[in-house]
Amino acid sequence: MPEFGDDNINTTLATVTAEQWARLEKLALAVDPRDPGEWQGGHVMQRTPEGNPVIAMPCYMYSQQLNSLVEALYECNVIVPFNWVDWKERFRGQLEALSATDSPPTELVKYLVTVVRSNRFSEGYLGNEIRSGRFLDNLLAVIRHFRPAAT
Repeated sequence: MPEFGDDNINTTLATVTAEQWARLEKLALAVDPRDPGEWQGGHVMQRTPEGNPVIAMPCYMYSQQLNSLVEALYECNVIVPFNWVDWKERFRGQLEALSATDSPPTELVKYLVTVVRSNRFSEGYLGNEIRSGRFLDNLLAVIRHFRPAAT
């Protein structure tokens, strides 16, 4: 997948309406960073006729508020297509250094995309980033930057 450059990110996010940004902000503020979800499963649900256990696969169940936020990020095209795997690899060990106050907004967008997409391959990753405070802080910074000024 080709790199989705900063110009493309700026162009794509310029199409997000003020109402969509307001909705994203409301959803972000509704997420409790202390409780984004919980691990469930991992217990014996039943036994086979031979007596072997049938175990529910452990999975991270996110709160309704967080699920709604992630769904809205996709609907509003904030989750832009780019090679997030390569981008994440370049920043290995440095993602924590991305700051809502010091990092370019397009880098924060790439961080948001990387976290949301990584969660599909690493159960609970999004929950950890929510608990750290980085995800919501960076998302709110992106909203403040890209939301059209009130007229």
